[in-house]
Amino acid sequence: TDVSVGPELRLTFADDRFEWQTAAGDLVRVHWYEGSASFGAGALRIGEDAVRAVSELLGVTESDPIDFYVYADKAAFYDALGPRTGENVGGAHIPGTRLMFALIPPDLIGDSEVRRIVPHELTHLVFETAAGNPYHFPPLWLNEGLAVYLSQGYDTSDRRMVEAAARGGTLIPLDGLTGQFPSAERFYLAYAESVSALDYLVRTHGTDALVSLIRSYAQGRTDDEAFSAALGVDLSAFGAAWLEDLGATAPTRYGPQPAPEGPIPSAWLGEAEAPTPPAASNGAAVGSAGAPAAAGTGTPAADGGGGSLVLLLVVAGLGVATVAGVWFARRRRDRESAG
Repeated sequence: TDVSVGPELRLTFADDRFEWQTAAGDLVRVHWYEGSASFGAGALRIGEDAVRAVSELLGVTESDPIDFYVYADKAAFYDALGPRTGENVGGAHIPGTRLMFALIPPDLIGDSEVRRIVPHELTHLVFETAAGNPYHFPPLWLNEGLAVYLSQGYDTSDRRMVEAAARGGTLIPLDGLTGQFPSAERFYLAYAESVSALDYLVRTHGTDALVSLIRSYAQGRTDDEAFSAALGVDLSAFGAAWLEDLGATAPTRYGPQPAPEGPIPSAWLGEAEAPTPPAASNGAAVGSAGAPAAAGTGTPAADGGGGSLVLLLVVAGLGVATVAGVWFARRRRDRESAG
């Protein structure tokens, strides 16, 4: 059968609740609806600098424009991102679309928080260019760890949070941060652990190894393949070394656990001595199949192994008869149809 594939169709949904202003640079286009032209220019400058720095670090070239939408109030920002947005989110990006969103009131454009949010989100976009793969994406902690590391570093607040969790035995294993971060009180710990692991990786293996690790995912490697090639250890060994560096023991694992092993049939283990037949409770002898001997005889009762064999043969015969009956019925129907 011939299959025809039509042209790619793309639709853009504009948030027409506001009168947007736009300022465009070499790579970033900033859109905002509150604030002066200097506000947009300031946001554009932060974004352009961030994209250049991360692109240079990861050795990639960004060419397609990035649209950066700045919302001035929280309600409008959350409406744009949708109902599943986490309560602590101040910036977001949509993978594959080169769209970025941030919550920045006009009077905070020079604030340190803005200088953290904008580079953080743009780092994700460049990370995806460097590691993009349709089959396997890097662990989320590596992605978020790099964004935090480059936008604010492994600061005192995150260090204290990780150290406290290490002492209290409440660290989240790195393999528990590969696809989704927790919410509520462990939300911030997940980010702190991510940048802690990233900091350990750079201190131990160097920046070149980090870049090699990230870039290798574009080749479709698994986590263990990527880590082994770049760092010489698989992901599990890296996580264990990070915990050792923190002086922490392996954290308690929660969630689904492997089921315990069940009993193994003796026949699977080879021949074994037959167990000694138990004595019947009424003092009668017990036959070889475990059934009491028939009264007044030394032979097994009628419901022993022989009866089971007869029943099995009867069931098998019924099954064969049923299959044969179905076959003959189909043959008759086919002949009638042919006539």
